[in-house]
Amino acid sequence: MAEAVEIQGAQRVVALKSLKIWRENKKKRDAKCAENHKFANVGESIALMQNGSDFIKLRNASKKYPRTYFIDSALLNICWTPSKKGDRARIPISAIKEVREGNMSDAFSQCNEVFPEDRCFSIIHGDSFVALDIISLSREESMHWLIGLRYLMAKHLGLCPGVDEHMQRQMARDQWLREIFTTADKSGDGFLSIEEVFSLMHRINVKISNKKLRETFKAADTNTEDSEGLLDFQEFAAFYKSISTRPELYMLLIKYGNGKESLTVDELVAFLKTEQGLEEDKDYCKSVIEKHEPAEDNRVNEVLGIDGFTNFLLSADGELFNPKHYTVNQDMAKPLSHYFVASSHNTYLLGDQLTSTSSMDMYVRVLQSGCRCLELDCWDGKDGEPVVYHGYTLTSKVKFRYVILNINDFAFIGNRYPVILSIENHCGVQQQKFMAIYMKEIFKDKLIYANEYGEKDLPSPQALMGKILIKTKKLPKSLSEDLDEGEVTEEDSADELDDCFKFKSGDNETEQKMKERKCRKTLASLNRLRMNKEDDESDARGDLSSAIVSSVADDENSELTGKKKQNPKVINDMDEMGFALNYQSDGRMLQINKGRFKTNGNCGYVLKPDIMVRDDLRFDPMSRKEVATVTPKTLKIRVISGQQLPKPKDSILGDRGEIIDPYVEIEIIGIPADNAKHRTKTIEDNGFNPVWEETMTFLLRFPDIALVRFVVWDEDPIGRDFIGQYTLSFTSIMQGYRHIHLEGLDQATVFVHISISDHHGDKAIDISDNLIKEKQQSGGVKFKKRLMRNNSIM
Repeated sequence: MAEAVEIQGAQRVVALKSLKIWRENKKKRDAKCAENHKFANVGESIALMQNGSDFIKLRNASKKYPRTYFIDSALLNICWTPSKKGDRARIPISAIKEVREGNMSDAFSQCNEVFPEDRCFSIIHGDSFVALDIISLSREESMHWLIGLRYLMAKHLGLCPGVDEHMQRQMARDQWLREIFTTADKSGDGFLSIEEVFSLMHRINVKISNKKLRETFKAADTNTEDSEGLLDFQEFAAFYKSISTRPELYMLLIKYGNGKESLTVDELVAFLKTEQGLEEDKDYCKSVIEKHEPAEDNRVNEVLGIDGFTNFLLSADGELFNPKHYTVNQDMAKPLSHYFVASSHNTYLLGDQLTSTSSMDMYVRVLQSGCRCLELDCWDGKDGEPVVYHGYTLTSKVKFRYVILNINDFAFIGNRYPVILSIENHCGVQQQKFMAIYMKEIFKDKLIYANEYGEKDLPSPQALMGKILIKTKKLPKSLSEDLDEGEVTEEDSADELDDCFKFKSGDNETEQKMKERKCRKTLASLNRLRMNKEDDESDARGDLSSAIVSSVADDENSELTGKKKQNPKVINDMDEMGFALNYQSDGRMLQINKGRFKTNGNCGYVLKPDIMVRDDLRFDPMSRKEVATVTPKTLKIRVISGQQLPKPKDSILGDRGEIIDPYVEIEIIGIPADNAKHRTKTIEDNGFNPVWEETMTFLLRFPDIALVRFVVWDEDPIGRDFIGQYTLSFTSIMQGYRHIHLEGLDQATVFVHISISDHHGDKAIDISDNLIKEKQQSGGVKFKKRLMRNNSIM
């Protein structure tokens, strides 16, 4: 016994020593950062960045390259030399996701050489969140780049202090115009010829006749002394504005302006009440005019012209999403099991589940996206320290300690609601002890221990703010309180892999055997938060382990390397709080998941409908009958027009020359009885301002759980190409004339009119009604297949 205590004490010393070094380095780095912020000036930083800085680029653990990095004159791109890419050696400011101080990226952690933290930083950029790891020659230069890059990122997003929303949107538009102007200026002289403008219009999907283009170009070419026949940037901006006037908004303005090309304060009040469903007073309408009207004369006279009206409807005031839902707006004092929780599956992987890289950076990315339940597959490491990776595959390994450190640093930045760590524990006794020591010493008072809360029900997200919960497998019921150790069974980590992808080393009977590990009660004490320890048959709502999530593996027909995701359908099991999805790559399922959690400030917790948590209420999600205590809704969507729809990134036909042929598809995702999908007609050769003017109607029997998904496609003879999408909860939809801003596309929008009403009787017709007729005509098999297809992955 004494020998065991001595060994445990030695292990604790080793673990704590490495943590002590990390804490000391972090304290020094924080002190230096605070000192640097005192003298750093944004103007000085930008000037230094434009002049260029000599850095070391860390490619991986062993490769380092000297590079000169600088910001271009337009403040739009990070560029570097030398490079084989030539002019393509640049990272747009708009592509930067994060600028991270210190040496905590994967490349730094794997490098044998230790670099000073205050001279290291990483630029995370692109849709794949690629890390550019930099080592500067001095901490002052490093700090200048950190300050300058964060300022430019804020400027791009319109987040600069003291700038109102109208100015923010105008800055974003001006920057976009500057980007396309610079791209079109092949000669680099700051002017565009009519040929360059024509080529640019084609590239951004503007269909305009030669005659119209020449007339508009000539009208915009006002500086004829030195540059006749050429447009500078200001002239080009005026040219673009003149071809961007939208007839559907002009006619709407004329309608409510009683034939005039402007709205008075009283007319704006009437428009908001009649069309937008808003009861706003005159003072609010005056503030709208002051905020959105660019013409000074109109502001003085308190009228809203066509430009101000367009700005207003394109602003947050005219978005489809309810602006109040950008922040937490639900009751957060209910038991934890009353919420859906944003959950991640195989959080540590950057790519596929067989050969990709395991990364601690993924935990940072997932936490910043609003996810609150993370998965760690823990295995014995060869050097005596536990590692995280996908067992029995070729994925790389990352140390458990590094993962925990990253989670501790980023768990509660901008979001104080609790984080749940779902640990798949495959470690032996010795390395489980390290896991327990690391979690206790790193998380400290953030960590929740079993039985810390005495009430029977789970505590609420509000009560657990700033806390970290550990979810592991339950200990056997036979485990006595006075035993030092017991047995915990675990399944093969690759058990979700299809049989044909498993790594086989023996017969099937041997593969199916459960591996057993001895587990110290040190780790058991960190297990799940269980409210009623005395009752082995306690209700699932009092046990985090049984109430938390259903981890969704890839379906049996998917290719693992393609990361196909399961559909997060309505959860029929009342004890489940959510589906764990793959956050590694964007796709339909993840977009649906984002739409679900965006409705409550993207805090990672969404309150379940009342009927899903009350013991006295039950419903059948497969039934087409009305749900008890729920009022069905009729949703009418009039798809009017699109604006600045880009060409697809990955076209079936490659880099084609023609303009796109867009159409809009609208899908309802809810209980099976509500699922429906409909599309508009295709508009040929017009991605700049296509007009559809089509109305579709949907019946929602359980609206509280439904999501509405808008997808824009480019139709091709041999298929279709994805352009963009927007998904949101039905409960977050605003009525009236609204713009849908397609995710990830700065200027691309779809203009719609929305009306919502209570449904009474069977007058409303939707796509689901067509399915009933189909069932009557063709039998139940075809009907079921159609329902499955409506829920399938695109």
